[in-house]
Amino acid sequence: MVVLFIYAVIGNSRVSDIEDYIQGIDLLPERNVVDFTPNSYGDLFCEFLSNINCCILNGRNFFNNDFTFVSSRGSSVVDYCVVPYEKLSFFQNFEVIRARTLIEENAAVGSYDPKHIPDHSLLCWTFVTPGYDVQQTVSDQLTDNGTVRPVKYDTRSIPNDWMSDNETISKLNTFITELEESEINQLNLDNKYEDFVKIVHTEMDLKLNKRKTNIYDGKSNKRRRMKNRGGTTT
Repeated sequence: MVVLFIYAVIGNSRVSDIEDYIQGIDLLPERNVVDFTPNSYGDLFCEFLSNINCCILNGRNFFNNDFTFVSSRGSSVVDYCVVPYEKLSFFQNFEVIRARTLIEENAAVGSYDPKHIPDHSLLCWTFVTPGYDVQQTVSDQLTDNGTVRPVKYDTRSIPNDWMSDNETISKLNTFITELEESEINQLNLDNKYEDFVKIVHTEMDLKLNKRKTNIYDGKSNKRRRMKNRGGTTT
């Protein structure tokens, strides 16, 4: 299992502008800071993050950064989204929405008791993964009657020249060279895996028998009728 992020409520940890990475070694974008009151718990928290190669998303790749705790006693940042260094670019449009703002935008005036509004804010972000646009791929395969036509390959009869023609061998050699020369991190490994999948997929398209099958899109499905087996109902 790969941990992509941790949503953490770190008690009274206030990190302010304490670095959550090792300067000169780790290359991370500067973090926007709204709470400039650090404490010893925040210092320990940032030291822990730098030891496990994770960082705070709050204030990075953000759309709106704000306090995560707002009450009559004051405001602070004590809730954090923690992500691995190499996954930081996957997290975009980070936003902090205060509970009062959220309720006022979605509830009728007078329908809630202000005393019951939570002190903690809502943390939001957009998660973006590299690779194919799945929705676009599915849309391209939709036929006029709303069915998806995925391809099913016959792998029972693999040809003798499978992955052994000159063009494919050249692609594999290039792939191996690029893999050996690339920097070792999860993002590069994911990208190289996608490259390898493309090579294999191209070979399958060229050399394997295939047929298209119908899968009905949920938008065009008719309500299925349950068949009455063995009697009638009233």
